Amino acid sequence: MPSPKTVFTGICALYFVLALVYSWATPPFESSDEYKHYPVVQYIQQAGELVVLDPDNEGKWKQEGAQPPLYYLMMAAATSWIDTSDLAEVHRENRHAFIGNAAQIKNKNLVFHDPQAERFPWEGSILAVYVIRVLSIGLGVGTLWFGWQTAQLFFEPNTALAVVALTAFNPMFLFISAAVNNDSLSVMLGAAGLFVLVKLWQAQSAQFRRMNPAPEARSLFKQAWVSWVIMGMICGLAMLTKLSLATLLLLAGWVTVRGMFLAWGNPSAQISWVKQAAQGLLTLGIALALVGPWLLRNWRLYGDLTGLAPFIAVQGTRQDPTLFGVDWIAEFGTFFRSYWGLFGGVNVFAPQWFYTVCNLLMVLGLVGLVVAFLPSRRERDGWNLPVLVVLITMILLINWTIISPAFQGRLLFPALIGVNVLWVKGLQVAGGKWQVAQFPLFPFLTTLFFLGMAIVIPFTHIAPAYAYPEPVTVPAEAEFGPITYTDTNGESLSLVGVALEPGQTAVPNDQTGIAVTLYWTTETGVTTDYVTAVHTLGRELESVGQIDRHPGWGMWPPTRWEPGEIYADPYHVWVNPGSEDPALLRIKVSVSDTSGPEHRNLTATSAAGDVIDLVLVGEAKLAQTLNGDEVPSPFKVDPVSHDFADFVTLRTSANLPFGLPGEPYLLWLEWRANGTPRTDYTVFVQVLNADGELIASGDAPPLNGDYPTRLWEAGEQIWDRKEFVIPKDTPAGNYRLLVGLYDPITGARMQLLEGGDFVEMPLAIR
Repeated sequence: MPSPKTVFTGICALYFVLALVYSWATPPFESSDEYKHYPVVQYIQQAGELVVLDPDNEGKWKQEGAQPPLYYLMMAAATSWIDTSDLAEVHRENRHAFIGNAAQIKNKNLVFHDPQAERFPWEGSILAVYVIRVLSIGLGVGTLWFGWQTAQLFFEPNTALAVVALTAFNPMFLFISAAVNNDSLSVMLGAAGLFVLVKLWQAQSAQFRRMNPAPEARSLFKQAWVSWVIMGMICGLAMLTKLSLATLLLLAGWVTVRGMFLAWGNPSAQISWVKQAAQGLLTLGIALALVGPWLLRNWRLYGDLTGLAPFIAVQGTRQDPTLFGVDWIAEFGTFFRSYWGLFGGVNVFAPQWFYTVCNLLMVLGLVGLVVAFLPSRRERDGWNLPVLVVLITMILLINWTIISPAFQGRLLFPALIGVNVLWVKGLQVAGGKWQVAQFPLFPFLTTLFFLGMAIVIPFTHIAPAYAYPEPVTVPAEAEFGPITYTDTNGESLSLVGVALEPGQTAVPNDQTGIAVTLYWTTETGVTTDYVTAVHTLGRELESVGQIDRHPGWGMWPPTRWEPGEIYADPYHVWVNPGSEDPALLRIKVSVSDTSGPEHRNLTATSAAGDVIDLVLVGEAKLAQTLNGDEVPSPFKVDPVSHDFADFVTLRTSANLPFGLPGEPYLLWLEWRANGTPRTDYTVFVQVLNADGELIASGDAPPLNGDYPTRLWEAGEQIWDRKEFVIPKDTPAGNYRLLVGLYDPITGARMQLLEGGDFVEMPLAIR
């Protein structure tokens, strides 16, 4: 059986290799916010000064330009020997990427990639990115070392290894460690701070509770001065990395106050509360000396010590920045996924079952943790510190999420070692005395699960998200058009195929949406990266959903296509919340040039050369969101139902509004579907006088064609607006209003089950 130190070394080595695999699977600038973090490093390296964030000119770094500078300074120094003047060439942002949207199809890439520039051996900015990634992985090894040291303060060595392994093999930790991102340094400093805090806490216990006044206690006190100096340095460096790590300074104050109270309550200890306070002040002084110059710079530049003002000005805030303005159910879904593994620009999922298993294991650990902490006595001192680190970090994260959408689990990683210490304790208790080769059973099995998933995910989920498309041929059943979209400079894209499964149904704000695949080509080649758009048009042809993206999956834009090559692009269009339903959805396709200050739509022409103002490629259905009985009815007085033969019911009221000669008359019809009619019927409305003569009429499909009867389903209620004009010379009196349906092809009317083929209502004209 290898020693715990040997196993720890093996875990670190395996972590390093796996992190390199994650770096390989994720193209440059595709890790979480890497496309914004690296430009900060590159600017410092090139300009020799920190970024000044201007909300009116946010630059490639965007809000990250206001982040604390330590990580960026370190990485700029480490890559100072590399010529990175090519950044503008290799950092071409995909402004239509599906950032934060893992449910969308393809188009995950945050930048456009040049396979030649990214091929090994690397040069320029690409080389710098990979160098920084390797250094960040090294910082991850530092996190594991501090985690190992901390875990041994609470557990036996074999159990402590589980804390290290669950950290090392968390897919999200591997992913974020293998990125140009200040998270790697902040996580390591968070782990270092927790380790020193627990050491100080346990040293206080040894001084005042276990040893009482003794020469050894005074020796521990003298040794603690070094730890307080180190703690001050860690706090200062941590706040120069991420503001949320001010948590460490807060907890250092808590440990100081505890030492003061212990000394106050034990006068014979010969270690006064004043000396304890002096240690805490020393930590505070060192931390402020390190972070102070940066805080003063922020005040001078932004009028804000923290630099959050320009950060928020660029990133933006929620419309309702209050506790009740956040959809916490949805946010916690993102939180847990991005704690275990949500990759790319928060847009590449791991398998859904993986998140379920992870959450169940965390709940199991939480239950065990509650059981472990129910007794009043603890086998080790200092358990409250990992609890406080996790709670305070979580509170800060929730508060930040209220201001700006940022509820990502990885932002809890500065407290990751604290989380895993508590988690392993809970799993250990849940597993009881069961062990495997001297390792506690549940932590051991959980470690194996995460190791297996950490190995598989880069190959099955991350790398495939960034595959390049290959040219295809259009299947015979998908051939369409061609429709040619031509720019003012004569360049063009052609739509030559459409694949749209019939019978698709969408629900507002539901992620199922409408799926359609378009086949694009260019006959002569283009010099502009055009944007294609798929719209869903609802009632009155109003756009109720839209997806914009560069064809070629967003990975291989048209400027790289060879003339005649055809690329298949899948689109997944959701319907906006609040869209009027039910409705027929018409699928519209357009092409535009978004490279300039104004978006310019290209002109669409048919194969015959005719200009097409509205290119429609198919249809789908927008389902009714309310049950028919839940839709409010304006009929206040005893509506009467009339059942037609083909699954249709018309509800009417005897109290119709009166009409005026020469004025439009508005009639609302309440249709109810008992099934799906066989064809698309037209509604007829006729006004007859006492002699049966036609006075006025209006024939049109239900909702003027916006929801044809062939789409109706049982339980739906459709309010149909019909408008016709009563002739000016119509005398006042009582008239007959007839309503029914007919087949526009055959002219045959739909029969009523009670007999006849129309419903009659009295109409008064004054």
